[in-house]
Amino acid sequence: MRTHRDNIAYQSTLNGIKRIVQDFRDLEEQAIKEKYDITKESEDSKVINGIRNIKEFGIKEEFFREATYRPLDKRYTYFTNKSKGFIARPVYDTMRHLAHQDQSKNLGLIIGKSGNVVGDMPWNLCFVTSTIVDLNIFYRGGGYVYPLYVDTSKAVNQGNSSTQELGDEKETIISNLNGDIIKQLAKCLGVEPSPEDLLDYNYAILHSSNYREKFKEQLKYQFPRIPYPRNEEEFKKIASLGNHLRHLHLMDNTAAWNAKSLFPFKGNGSSIIVKPQWKDGKVYVNKENYYDNVPEEVWRYYIGGYQIAEKWLKDRKGTELDFNAIIHYSNILYVLTKTIYLSKEIDKIYI
Repeated sequence: MRTHRDNIAYQSTLNGIKRIVQDFRDLEEQAIKEKYDITKESEDSKVINGIRNIKEFGIKEEFFREATYRPLDKRYTYFTNKSKGFIARPVYDTMRHLAHQDQSKNLGLIIGKSGNVVGDMPWNLCFVTSTIVDLNIFYRGGGYVYPLYVDTSKAVNQGNSSTQELGDEKETIISNLNGDIIKQLAKCLGVEPSPEDLLDYNYAILHSSNYREKFKEQLKYQFPRIPYPRNEEEFKKIASLGNHLRHLHLMDNTAAWNAKSLFPFKGNGSSIIVKPQWKDGKVYVNKENYYDNVPEEVWRYYIGGYQIAEKWLKDRKGTELDFNAIIHYSNILYVLTKTIYLSKEIDKIYI
């Protein structure tokens, strides 16, 4: 989806986006423009249309959603199926399949082709999501979102952006996998894999350095092609590693990681981000404050064309890291460290 006003439509906290939505409901158009320094509008992002969208739909909890804005960077937004409203392009026909009431069904794979996105660096256009997704999840856009489950019920009950109807099955949320491929896998494995196991297998393969090197030319211009597993044992081992990667990248159960001890934040004075840089195992946010014990390969690790450890800080330049942000960045460093380790473990199996 695309907002056309990210600094307004995405906020780091739920309370932050609620305050903005309340302003759009309560203030006059000109007052909103002045408060949020809106000097230019496109056809898709007129303030008046955002006001009408919120007044029509109301301020309801169901419309406040987390969104995967960039890899390892989630933000909050106000999401309805109204195009050219508060969000310019909600892409509701796809995004609704990542906004199920059953949270366990909100899973999707995000894939991209290299093209001009990553240049000569190894292909890294792969991520996982449990939320709706921003257009620029990858550098220069180009991320294709594949929900693991789809809602077969009629899409339209409010707004006007979707008329799609996928079927009339009794179960309204069903797997989005190709039935013929599942049958072929069942013959290979002796058992039909679950949608989650297949996602995890694919996700692991896509993080294999051996795979990325072997198919580097094809990955520049084509979508990834996943090899069939040789047997059930190989499938289970690779899927298990992919499962670890998936939960890492979704940042599940961060409390168990103890990342703040592995990558302690040290220094004195203000924690305002001035000039993020890595030097001698330290990631500096300014001259006095830094994260310790950070390997250079973690600092330089790329996902989706972004140097993640650097980008997260640069996107917040000029702001002060509060307690939660300090812990969150330690968690990012933990995720990148474990991703590098798990990729090497996958390479031991996929040769």
